[in-house]
Amino acid sequence: MSGAAEGHRPALRCGRGAAARALALALIAAPARGAGEFAAGLAAYDAGDPERAYTLWLPLAQAGDVDAQNNLGWLYERGEGVARDLQRALHWYRKAAASDPRWQANLERVRAALGARTSAAVDGGSFEDGLAAFVAGDPVRAERNCRPLAEAGDADAQNNLGWLHEHGEGVERDLREALRWYGLAAAKDGAWAANRDRVAAALGGAPADPGGRFAEAMRAFERGEDSRAAALLEPLARAGHAQARTNLGYLHETGRGVSRDERRARDLYLLAARQGEPYAQNNLAVLLASGRGGDIDLVGAYRWFDIAARGGHPEAAAHLAALEPLLSASERAEAARLAREEQAP
Repeated sequence: MSGAAEGHRPALRCGRGAAARALALALIAAPARGAGEFAAGLAAYDAGDPERAYTLWLPLAQAGDVDAQNNLGWLYERGEGVARDLQRALHWYRKAAASDPRWQANLERVRAALGARTSAAVDGGSFEDGLAAFVAGDPVRAERNCRPLAEAGDADAQNNLGWLHEHGEGVERDLREALRWYGLAAAKDGAWAANRDRVAAALGGAPADPGGRFAEAMRAFERGEDSRAAALLEPLARAGHAQARTNLGYLHETGRGVSRDERRARDLYLLAARQGEPYAQNNLAVLLASGRGGDIDLVGAYRWFDIAARGGHPEAAAHLAALEPLLSASERAEAARLAREEQAP
């Protein structure tokens, strides 16, 4: 692996097949460690299970382990095992770099990404240019400036693109597309959750969460208080909150804070997937493809991977490509038809 010093174990290996695109900056060698949770996290990551790696590294990072902090930053930066969140990546990279200068390059890379709005815009325009275009009565140009920024992961641009789709300005009115963009924005910045919930409610989905219980549940999860997170998510999930259903499904899938129940996880993921949650769609597809929580359903898995990829999930397209050779042409056509029906207004 390029970037790792010979004879040393990298703190986080990023090369699994197509993932070899990762920057060598993230492969700086870390001191060798014996068997333990950190090493078990590395083994889980290398085995293609970043969710388990996250659960193993989080308590270490919270206890001050510099390499675990760096690795959490990497998972949040790439959206592996967790929702992609550059602000949280910055948080963990900053902690790691404060104690160990080897991780300064990762910190600087994410700082640059968070400040790179102007470089991602079209025609040399920036986020501010798009906003100015909208104020000037040119929603078409506003959409052209927002889209590449939104696709690059900018939460404010995602929110604004959702607004344009919700109101049919510069684009055809499409509440499902509005919900998709609002959902991606809210996953990174809770300030936009009200927009997501408003459109979800209009589509028969999640109600608002005025008490901020979902955000409280996520803070509990970050602190390792899984049982409290589950208790907060349960009533929200019953009330139809899509992200609460997704996260509660994850807790049941992994047995964190609740009894492990992959059947319930599959059910919760399905409910949230039909509300437009890309992470629920991808997680549901994983369970369908593996037969966990029920029968194996490769056509259903292909369908939901396809929808999740279109919704912006960072790994769904790769899953889709890996599954494609296992299906016949007629099965893929059926999966595509089902995906179109699911996304029809």
